[in-house]
Amino acid sequence: MSDVDELTLEHHSVHGTWCNVEITKAERLRQCLTAAGVCFSMDPKRAAELARPAYCTFVFGEYPPYRLADALLDSDWEVTLAPDIISTELSYSAPVDQLLGLGNTPGMPQRLDHLPPGITLKDVPELIRMAGDPELWTGSASYETGCGPNRAIALLGLLRAKSAIPYLLNLLRLIEEKEIMTLGEEIGEALGQIGADALVPLAAYLADASHNAQEQEAASEAVRCIAEHYPDSTSECIAVLSNQLTRFQSNSPWLNGWLISVLLDLKARPAIPLIEKAFAAGRVDSNIVSREEVASEFD
Repeated sequence: MSDVDELTLEHHSVHGTWCNVEITKAERLRQCLTAAGVCFSMDPKRAAELARPAYCTFVFGEYPPYRLADALLDSDWEVTLAPDIISTELSYSAPVDQLLGLGNTPGMPQRLDHLPPGITLKDVPELIRMAGDPELWTGSASYETGCGPNRAIALLGLLRAKSAIPYLLNLLRLIEEKEIMTLGEEIGEALGQIGADALVPLAAYLADASHNAQEQEAASEAVRCIAEHYPDSTSECIAVLSNQLTRFQSNSPWLNGWLISVLLDLKARPAIPLIEKAFAAGRVDSNIVSREEVASEFD
């Protein structure tokens, strides 16, 4: 391999991971990084002190350096890591470290529906840390199913980790921040597996108007998941949704639509009068659920 195919990843206290590459090879590196879904900046003005004549500066910020190196090695770059490179990927101990799936861990499924060997309730704090690790989420900007945080979320549900409830709710913000449309479904499933202990926090979450539409939709779906996993909790789930729907005047039409949609899924016949009031007030987004759908469901 020629010298021009080599690069060294270095660390800067302000700019994070970075490297300089000869200008003649900059375009090839840009294409490789883009294809791999890596977040980066080329010759950013804020990092002018890193510039070198005849070279192009690539700045990766908090993108996990070992994940970055793997992506470049796959594209036939010879990568050297500077001694001061530090990555959160190395901070997880066994057995949780296997969830990172670096190099596609053999035998590790992308979606977890059972506990991998060795994972127990004692690992919940480490799983919570991985689920919310900002560096791993930065590295997962393209969000491939099966990444470490995704697996950690699934396991928190499988372990029925009550202590994880507030952390999982906080992660709903990433739906918009990272444009991960499937994240609400995955967190909802985890909360559903945890069960009725999540209902009071979910009720408070739905009542907080500072949450956006996607977050509120995900919270509504989480309530439905609880009823799905724990049928004995269905009446409690209906009560949470109905209580929020009583505020249909102050709720957004979008939220009212999702509340009604989930109530229909739960066959909440006692909620019909309340649902009719919301429709009569013109406070329901008909793109989510129509009056005809309600009539058909309870006909």
